[in-house]
Amino acid sequence: MQQNKPLSQNAIGRALGLSSASMTKCKHMGMPVHSVDAARAWREHNIAPTMHKYLKPSPTTQPRPKARQPSGALPHALALMGIAAAALEAGQCITAMVPTLRAAMHAVPEHERDDTMLLHVEVMDVLVADVAKVMTEYDDGEDRYNPGDPMPDDEADEMGRFWYRVAAGEIRPA
Repeated sequence: MQQNKPLSQNAIGRALGLSSASMTKCKHMGMPVHSVDAARAWREHNIAPTMHKYLKPSPTTQPRPKARQPSGALPHALALMGIAAAALEAGQCITAMVPTLRAAMHAVPEHERDDTMLLHVEVMDVLVADVAKVMTEYDDGEDRYNPGDPMPDDEADEMGRFWYRVAAGEIRPA
């Protein structure tokens, strides 16, 4: 008849889900290592539940939001806009570039679109021409602002976002 060989410390550790370092630490604290049941019972009576990493209560503080990484789309869009501006300045037509420019501007995430972007007026005029034409057709002739009065910042920001979305092809005439 074959005798059962006692379990090794590592085998007991595997059965309890403990590393060999944790097993050694518990053994030094008095945990029996002759059986899995004895080791489990000792741990239940001698180890506080909060000492277990998997039983620790989750922190009540909210995790810090990760800093947004630049997408790389903004420099691409601005570079294309610069090329288009140079082409217009040289008297060339940029109609063939419009779909690529729109796609590049559309790819810029909302959080990267801000008032520090250098958008060339002449290029923007080409990109927004179809919507601007529709808007002038429906203009009632009433001035909303006196040209000498500055527009409030929040309204100017909203207008800037609107025209950017038009240039990016996100707002199109029906």
